[in-house]
Formats: sequence, C-alpha cells, structure tokens
Amino acid sequence: MQDLWILKANWDESLPMNLHSQWIEFRENLKDVKKISVPRFVLAEKRVARVKIADASKRAFGCCIYIRSICVDNDVTMQLWSAKSRVAPLKTLSLPKLELLAAELLSKLVTKTKSNFPISIDATYLWVDSEIVLDWLSEHPSNWNTFVANRVSLIQEQTKTCNWRHVPSKSNPADIISRGAYVDELSNSIWFAGPSFLKRDCCEWPPNKSRKNTNADQERSRNSTIMTVNNLKKKIPYETCSEDNSKSSFVTWVETFSDFEKLQRIFANLLGFRRSVKSMAERLDEALVRIFYCVQQHYFKEEIELLLKNRELPANSKYKNLSIFVEDTYGVPLLRVGGRLAKAALPYDAKHQILLPNNSEIVCSFVRFLHFKYLHAGTQALMAIVRQRFWIFHARGVIRKITGSCLQCFRCHPKLSNQITGDLPSSRVTVARPFTVTGVDFCGPITTTYLLRGYRTTKSYIAVFICFATKAVHMEVVSDLTAKAFLASLKRFVARRGLCLKLFCDNATNFVGTRKELEEMKCKFFDQQVQGKISKYCTANSIEFHHIPPRSPHFGGLWEAAVKSAKYHLARILGQSHLTFEELATVVAEVEAVLNSRPLTTLSNDPNDESVLTPAHFLTGGPLVGTVEPSVDSEEWSHKDRWLRISAIQQHFWRRWSAEYLHELQQKVKWTKKQKNLNEGDMVLVAEENLPSKQWLIGRVLKVTRDAKGWVRVADVKTKNGEVRRAIHKLAPIPSEC
Repeated sequence: MQDLWILKANWDESLPMNLHSQWIEFRENLKDVKKISVPRFVLAEKRVARVKIADASKRAFGCCIYIRSICVDNDVTMQLWSAKSRVAPLKTLSLPKLELLAAELLSKLVTKTKSNFPISIDATYLWVDSEIVLDWLSEHPSNWNTFVANRVSLIQEQTKTCNWRHVPSKSNPADIISRGAYVDELSNSIWFAGPSFLKRDCCEWPPNKSRKNTNADQERSRNSTIMTVNNLKKKIPYETCSEDNSKSSFVTWVETFSDFEKLQRIFANLLGFRRSVKSMAERLDEALVRIFYCVQQHYFKEEIELLLKNRELPANSKYKNLSIFVEDTYGVPLLRVGGRLAKAALPYDAKHQILLPNNSEIVCSFVRFLHFKYLHAGTQALMAIVRQRFWIFHARGVIRKITGSCLQCFRCHPKLSNQITGDLPSSRVTVARPFTVTGVDFCGPITTTYLLRGYRTTKSYIAVFICFATKAVHMEVVSDLTAKAFLASLKRFVARRGLCLKLFCDNATNFVGTRKELEEMKCKFFDQQVQGKISKYCTANSIEFHHIPPRSPHFGGLWEAAVKSAKYHLARILGQSHLTFEELATVVAEVEAVLNSRPLTTLSNDPNDESVLTPAHFLTGGPLVGTVEPSVDSEEWSHKDRWLRISAIQQHFWRRWSAEYLHELQQKVKWTKKQKNLNEGDMVLVAEENLPSKQWLIGRVLKVTRDAKGWVRVADVKTKNGEVRRAIHKLAPIPSEC
C-alpha cells in the first residue's frame, strides 16, 4: 500500500507489473495460513520472565514479546505473547534511527502489556540488535540531537526497571517483521518459539559488546558548547583555525553550508549569548567579519604572519600590487587592501576592502547570497556591489561562475545546443534519376475565388516536391489539407515524374506558431488516421515515407528553401488579388518552370563556356524558360543512334553535375565547431517558439540518437507532460552547477 501511495496511483488505475506479481504471490500464500497452529496457553507452573525484542529495516520496523517460563523440573518454555509492526515512514531515515523507532514501539507495548498481564514477573529483558541504539539508551538524552533525545527520554522513562541487551541479528525473531515472510517461511522460523539461547541459563546468554568509537559518537558534540539554532541538525565546533596547512574543522564545517544567510544568522545568535546588549544588525555585521576572518586565517596564513611581523611580502607574491595590510576589526586582525584610493571621498570599507580568496566555497556562497539579494544582478553590477566592501581576488571569474550557475538566470537566457554540421546524406551526393528521393512540404494558404455571386472565397494550398539530387521542383495545387487531396497530388506527381523510392516530410514544423486556423489544418493533415492512409499508399507503391524530428526545420532545409523561393515569386505575382483555382494552377506551373531554370552553379562570364547547368537539364534536357536552340538531329540517324545520343546528353549533364555543382556542397556554412554531446540523464530546457524562455519545460534526456560519426543529433526527453523527441537545436542543457 505504501508503494502505491508513493506511485500516486488512482483507485481505478491498473497495478504496475512488479506490484501486481507481488500481490498475486501474497494472495496465493494466504491460503496456507490455516496450516499454522498457535498454543493458547503460554505459561508454565513456576517462574515467569518476559523477553521483548525489537528490530527495523528500511521497509518496516516492529517488536515482539515472548514469555519465558520455568517448570518445576527446570524445563524452560518460550512462547510468543504479542507483536506490533509499523511501515517505515516515507521520509528517509538512517537505519539506527529506524531501530530507535522500533525500540520506542517496544517500550510502549511493554507499558501496555504490564497493566494487563495476570501474573507477577520476575524480570524483564529488552533486546535489540543495534549497538548504536544501546549506546543512545545508555546515556543522558541531552547528549544527542533532538530526534534521538526525544525518543531516548521516552524509552528511558517507560523502561526504568527493564534490562536492555544486545541480540545477534541472525537470532532476532523481530527481523521477520522488518523484512516480511510468507506462511511456509514463518512456520519454519523462530517466530513462535523465540531464539534458542533464551532456553538456556541467563549466564549463557550473549553478552553486551563494548561500545567504543562507534557511529553513535558522531551524534555527540566534540566540544563543551553546542548550539542548535532554527532546528539545525548540525553541531557547531566553534574553534579557531588550526596551525597546520590543512583546513581546520571549522572551515570544513562552514563550507558545508550553501545558504550564507543562514550561516551568518547562526554566528549572530552565538555572538548574542556573549554580548546580549548588541542589536541584531550589529551582531550580523560582526558575524560576517568573523566568518571571513577565519577564512583569511586559512587561505592567507603566510601573508598575515609576515605583515604582523612588519615584514614585506615576497617579490613574487600575487598580492604584491594590492598593498595589503592588517587592521583590527571587532577585535580580530583582518586583512585589507591598501591600494591608491586613501584620499578618495569614499567610505572606509570602499577604500580598503576586506581581501577574500577566489577558491573558497564560503566566498562563493557569499557571492551567491548577494546575487539573490540584489535581484539576480549581472556580472558587472554584482562586481560593483561586492567592491563596496570586499576585494575578491580574480573576482570576475568567481562572479561569472555564480551567475552562470543560477537556474533562474539561465532560464531567462538559455543557450540552445548545436553540433558540428554533419555529412550530406547519400541521396544528395549520388547520381540518380530525378525525384528518386523527394521531400515534400506545403505552402499556403492562398485565397482563391469562384467569380460567382454569392460564393465566398476559399483557401487553396501548394504541395512542393523537391528532388534531393538535382534540386528540381514539382508543384501541385491542392484544395485542402485532407488525406484525399494530398494523395491526389501525390498521384499526379508520380504520374508526371515517376515513382520515388523515399519521401520525406517536415512533420508539421512549419505549422508551429501560426494562426488559429492553421492549428486546425495541422491537426487534419497530421492526424494518425491521415498518416495511416498516406503510409498505406506509399507502401503499396514501394515508397518509404519518412518524418524528420518534430520542430526541426534545419533537418529539411532543402524543401524549406524551395518553399521560400516559391513564396518569393507568388507574393510578387499575386499581391492582394484573388485568382480562380485554374488561374492559380497556371501561375504555379509558371513559377515551377522558373525555379527549375535556376542555375545550380555560378554563372561564367566567358562566352565560350557552356550554358549554365539547371535542374531542367535533368528533366527536359534544357532550361524551361531559355531560348529555343535549333535542332541538330539528322533525319538519317537511326533510332539506336538517337537513343545513344540522348544517353550521352544525360551522362554529360551528370558529369557536369559532379564536376561543377557537387564540389560547391563541400564547404560548411555554419556549425563548424565540435560541441559536447548530450548524454542520457542530462537536464535540459525544451525550447518553444511561442513561449517565453522562463515557461519552457524542464526535462531529462532519456535516449539520444547519434549519427555515423557518433555526434548526437536527436534526443528523447521526459517532461512533466510526457516524452517528446526534439533535435538538439531545440534543447538547452542546464549547467550541472544549477
């Protein structure tokens, strides 16, 4: 039941497989409970002693009570009297503390049982298999922290007349409570009769072990003065810095605090016990000085010793140009910066700042505190604030580290990932028939009219097909974004250009961030049922239908560029005019001819060079909008010669394509540097174009997709709304310091 609570499962939700299997096994074992028999009478004739045992684990804790009775013939009998169990709390506790909870439960059960037991008891023995708990119970509660002290005090009060002893874990029947047992295991265990050594004489029982230098000593303060402020669970060893070069216990303890304000208030409260007349503001200021005094004693020990002896710093000292000196502040020698501003009209602390190291965790915590206090100030503003009283050596690096590791600042200005540009796919650089590998995208909507009174205008769209190898364009006008209209345009494309082996689309990334009506169109076109019809048609015609990752237009830059070029011409031709469907189809065909007549390579100024290579050369043998050249074919040529000549012309075009166009794809335009790969488990922000960066979802990378060279291009991310797949250019890795 606790596992279901942790999973936050609803009442009508099906169980996870592991819990379902556990429940089925537990239910089946319940049938064997009837095989267990328990004697109703547990007492003997003469002497009775009560034995109680407690145990705990990370899952549960409990206790059990046994009655040890001795007959006239000195025969010892042991029988289970009662038991209690509890599920371990959801809040994580150490195993000794759970053992202490079991001992507390045992003490309460003992108190309740004593008032109801009908016969006088000779002696009561309480057993526990935790030596740490025995050590806690053997001393005064004031020696321990609040959690342990409260429970030790209660146990000691309720078990004054009892004897606490140690039992080995393998002989502890309460261990069955902490780990659980099925019927067959329970019937063959020591649960009903207790450990066998209890049937022997008391002098033969396991002795209590000596407890020296155990883990319980870590709960006790090492000093005579212990302060606990605001329910703080840490003990404060208030001591000065040690004489050796290693970190003192004080500096080590202070650097465990990530909240500098909390640390400062702890010191202020300590100072309040010594000087109660001071106000809280004065105590906070003195606490700040004393914290940094101890830091200086560790990091600037050699410099302070030289200055106190009126000796100069070595010539190679990195603090030589700061003219540092020692001054008494609040009764402690503090290292300050001399500089050249002694005559400036500034406060004393601004002219002679307190020197601080740049490699101290306390200083980083202090800078982080100022960063939050002054509303996430930037690097330059935060440096100006710090310099009002403190001089951090190489401060800019420390401040940049703090501001760069602030999650709130990072979410306001996240840095999206990128990676070095990958190799072009083989379909872009391999000789193949035009439109063997094709990409498709939609352009629109474009308003059309029927030119009839009473008929409203409608919206039409353009399906843009582009060849991966030759960049040839084929454009089809469609009436809507339904599966029927797209399949009709695909059939017309196949009828004119032939079957393609692979067909790529952009997975509706061009619809993100558009207006309300385009959201409805996206849902229509990219509905699962629609995709199923399209995939079924493509499979029947041996066409592989592929989707690029969602919201990754750079994966389909080829057809995005074709759509941009088509929009360029349509915007200048149509303007605000409304065409009929036939007129729009005519204009689109003319735009297609212009796009297919664009040169693939740079034009030459030499008149002796051949005409520039265009996509139309691979479709019709020449540019579609160029000058018609006279035919050089001879009527005397045979059909075989004509076929060979056409083949030679096509091969000539492909040789020019390989020699002139292909090498222009060699150079990388952007993303020229290698970047660190995303890894599984990294925390990222998922970019959304229509949301401010502070509203981007935080997610964890579950799976990464690598290319042939091992570079990560796509990642699956788990967010609070479910799993999404995104290109790395839509992911902003959160720095590990955040």
